[in-house]
Amino acid sequence: MEYLGNIESGTTIHFQWPTVNRQGGSVAPTTTGMIVVYKDGNTAQQVFGVTDTRAFDSMTGVHECTIVTTNGWYETGKEYDVVLVGAVVDGQTINAPLAHFAIQNRYAASIYSLPTSVSVDADGELTDVDLIAYQHAAFEFTLTIVDSADTAVDLDGKSLSFIVFRPEDETRVFTLTTGDGDLTIGGDDDNEVTVSSDDDNTATAGSYRWILRNTTDDTLVGKGRFIIEEAPDVPS
Repeated sequence: MEYLGNIESGTTIHFQWPTVNRQGGSVAPTTTGMIVVYKDGNTAQQVFGVTDTRAFDSMTGVHECTIVTTNGWYETGKEYDVVLVGAVVDGQTINAPLAHFAIQNRYAASIYSLPTSVSVDADGELTDVDLIAYQHAAFEFTLTIVDSADTAVDLDGKSLSFIVFRPEDETRVFTLTTGDGDLTIGGDDDNEVTVSSDDDNTATAGSYRWILRNTTDDTLVGKGRFIIEEAPDVPS
């Protein structure tokens, strides 16, 4: 049985499955049977959103199933089993689980935070700000930059770099910049910096450090911990 993941609501998923004879050769079923979906172990069979394509790409014994999860029957926080029912292959009746998936159950969605204030204390030191992302998930944070008097720091037209590094040896993990479009400056006072990334930068869980540099003026405007929470285990 194939694990298809802990998916976002409304996702369309695809998987392929084989039919073989007792010697392991690819064969077409003599009775096709049908593919059904069960929710949370309930015995009610459903076929909402299921497209069952046999002999995919004209290949004997290779079949593709597509499941569109936009139907209201597919709910978040639930587990789903995809089962082949009533097929006959090489003279044998086959009822077999093919795949399993969940919809936003133990799911780490992309992170979109409300603006977080990055400020300077009375001694002129930048205060640490913790940013938390999730393993294998995209993220987006908005940082509001103010000085020790809580006055907006105007960043209009500035080039910025958001750098994440390992604290033990200062090895860079990744860098995002305004030049690449990963950082954008906005807000009424041009002091809000939106930091966004896809899941390429969150593959490895751990506790890192981040800094935000104004590279135009060679100044540090933000810093703190960058924590990538470990993704949950998936069922075997």
